[in-house]
Amino acid sequence: MKKRRQTSGPNAELLPLQAGWNRIAQSDIEDIKEFILTGYKDGAQFQPDDPQLIGSGYQLVLDFGCGLGRNFAPLNSVSDRVHAFDLPDMVEQCGLDARA
Repeated sequence: MKKRRQTSGPNAELLPLQAGWNRIAQSDIEDIKEFILTGYKDGAQFQPDDPQLIGSGYQLVLDFGCGLGRNFAPLNSVSDRVHAFDLPDMVEQCGLDARA
């Protein structure tokens, strides 16, 4: 059964945003990093500048909109597990980048 695309309702206004992020996710990995962190191609490090994490010893944290996973290491340092969520195309790119 083909899934119907939602064209009305509470999330309808988000569809153009999702389509835009899906286009970005299908770009070259270096272009994605530059889009997320302007200056990456000029040598800026692709990592959080100074994560302001409150506390430690969490059992689980959620990174919603994880992109390419640059916040994983700091989140993992304060938690037993990290669950990350993003659009499927961006998650696929993250996996490809991790295997490269």
